Amino acid sequence: MRTIIIHVGPVQVKNFKFPSNQIGRRFTKKYYSFVQTNGEKVNRDWLVYSKTKDSVFCFVCKLFSPGVISFANEYGFRNWQNLSTCLKDHENSKDSKERNKLGGF
Repeated sequence: MRTIIIHVGPVQVKNFKFPSNQIGRRFTKKYYSFVQTNGEKVNRDWLVYSKTKDSVFCFVCKLFSPGVISFANEYGFRNWQNLSTCLKDHENSKDSKERNKLGGF
């Protein structure tokens, strides 16, 4: 099953009205990319949103990590207020960089 999922690759939900939490925050498709200080737009191909869990996951970490990090555990990450910071921290972590190299992302 993992081989099939890898072959298909990450699928990003875009045409969807993402639900708001109790304080009015929600995921938006803008998080699928970011702009570097030099103006270059970088896609986060590894970031996937789950409609059923209203959470985001790291595609590669979900498949290959032990599930202890927030972007790979069974609940995913849904702290929308701190998402930008946590995404940067995650993608800059040594472990995440290594897994993404192996996964081709």
